[in-house]
Amino acid sequence: TDPARRGHGSGSYFMYRGLKLVITAYHVVDQMNPQDIVVVGRDDEAVRARLIYKDEQNDMAVLQPMRALSSRVPMPLNILQDEPDVNSVLIYTGFPSGHDLLTFQGNLAGFEDITDLNRRAMIVHTYGWFGSSGSCLFNPRGKLVGVLWGVDVERFVMPQAQEDLIYASFASLIDMDAVVAEACTEKRGRPICQMLERKDIQRRFSED
Repeated sequence: TDPARRGHGSGSYFMYRGLKLVITAYHVVDQMNPQDIVVVGRDDEAVRARLIYKDEQNDMAVLQPMRALSSRVPMPLNILQDEPDVNSVLIYTGFPSGHDLLTFQGNLAGFEDITDLNRRAMIVHTYGWFGSSGSCLFNPRGKLVGVLWGVDVERFVMPQAQEDLIYASFASLIDMDAVVAEACTEKRGRPICQMLERKDIQRRFSED
């Protein structure tokens, strides 16, 4: 959320190798002052977060809350690495329009190569509207499949309200090694960070 723009987006709160992270769409935070990035939990709990990873081409971002949210329990992050099957069931939770938290279920309708964005996207048949951006899509096994970044009204040249098709990028494109490396600059005490530091020292010695 950004107090200056009175805007908001959605996202999901994860635990990955001891690190607490929020995955969202990059356009949700790209125009914000870094000091204005806030993750909001239940009962208006607000925690500042920093942007630690961005994929502008595929419109995905990862945030690191400055402290753990007490009102939310992070989900274990398990990303689907294979391309999902057409017609497979996908589920997401988000804040479309001015609604409170809602959960939607839909089906993967197909894929599209969007040449002007140089982006391959999933098209999902389910409800979506402004405010849903950044919602994470899961399969029934709880694996993260994609990140929602657009609704069909944004990709059509004539005015319309086609709110039952959404666009999402493949979560498998997130570089989790880069995410962990940047997250560890603030969380050096985590075991994964200590392991990375040892590997870096070993690499430097081997180069010498």
